[in-house]
Order: sequence, then C-alpha cells, then structure tokens
Amino acid sequence: MWPIICKHLLGCGSAFFVGWAIRLMDDHLDSDFDQLLGKVNWSTRLGKGTTAYALYAFAFSVLLDPEIGVCLLTAAYAVGMVGETRRLPTRLPGYLEGALLWLTSAWRFGLKTAWAALGIMIAVQLIDDLLDQAQDQWLMSPNWTTKLGIIGTLLVSVTLLAVLHFLDPWLLLYAALSFLYFQLQERVKRHG
Repeated sequence: MWPIICKHLLGCGSAFFVGWAIRLMDDHLDSDFDQLLGKVNWSTRLGKGTTAYALYAFAFSVLLDPEIGVCLLTAAYAVGMVGETRRLPTRLPGYLEGALLWLTSAWRFGLKTAWAALGIMIAVQLIDDLLDQAQDQWLMSPNWTTKLGIIGTLLVSVTLLAVLHFLDPWLLLYAALSFLYFQLQERVKRHG
C-alpha cells in the first residue's frame, strides 16, 4: 500500500511544482502587460530571480516524476504557442516549435501521458478563458469563450474532462488539484 501512496504523492507533487514553473513563466511573459494594468504578479515580486525559480520548480517537478513534469510542461508550451506564427530563435514558427516539443515528450514518455497532458492543458486554457471572459473582453484579448460562446466552451471542457478521466484519471486529479490551488491563490489575491 505504501508504494502506491508514495507514487500518488510524487505525481501530485510533480504536477504542483510544474504548475509553479508554468505560473512563473507565464507571469514573466505577461509582466509588462500586468504592470500596465497595475497588477502585481510573481515576476514583479521576484524580479530577475523569476527565471531561476521557474527552473528550480521545474527541476523539482522532474525529480519527483519526470513523465508528469515533462509532459505537462511541454503540453502547456504547445497550447501556449497555438496561433503563434512569429519565428522564434529556433527559426521555427511558435506553433511548430510547440508541436515538436510536445511530440518529443510523446516519443520519450508515450502517447497516453502526452495526450492526457495536452488535453489537460487545453481544458485548463478553456476553463481559464471562461473565468476571465469579462476581463479579456474588456481588454480585447483573444479568448476561446468569445469564439465558442459560454455554452460551447462549457460543452467542450466537460467533454474533454470526461475523455481525460477515461484516459488518465490520476494525472487529471493531480493537475486538477494544482489548477484549483493556483485559481484560489489568484482569486484571493484579486479580492485581498
């Protein structure tokens, strides 16, 4: 029984720390925009240390469970690069760079975990867009809820979560706990 509990604790911890890595990376990329809005994010607090702490969190995630850490991070990057046509330092357009990175994790850790991680990150993006619809509409930021409508976004999210529950229920649970933590943290920070 103890090995199973340990496996789940490591998986949950890996999802939590990769969540921190993604949060810090996202805050760093959005820092200029957030400063214009007067929003304090982790990048503002950590300054030049943001990248170091993001790498530290990712390293800790990979130490706990390499498959979960790498697959979730590459899926987050792939989803974040959808629609990005600028050529990046690799001389590839962003969407292709993201797809190749995700494919590399699928090759290394298997399609099942890679697909589950990608589905989770798509679901996270859809749910986040639902929660931020009013703000994104005011800022004229791209948002899936604007494209699909509230009902469409809900239907796609629920369908995706059902498929993910079938595909890898444990990874879904680990990621859901991490997502809930970061959503609660963000909501408390906004209203605190």
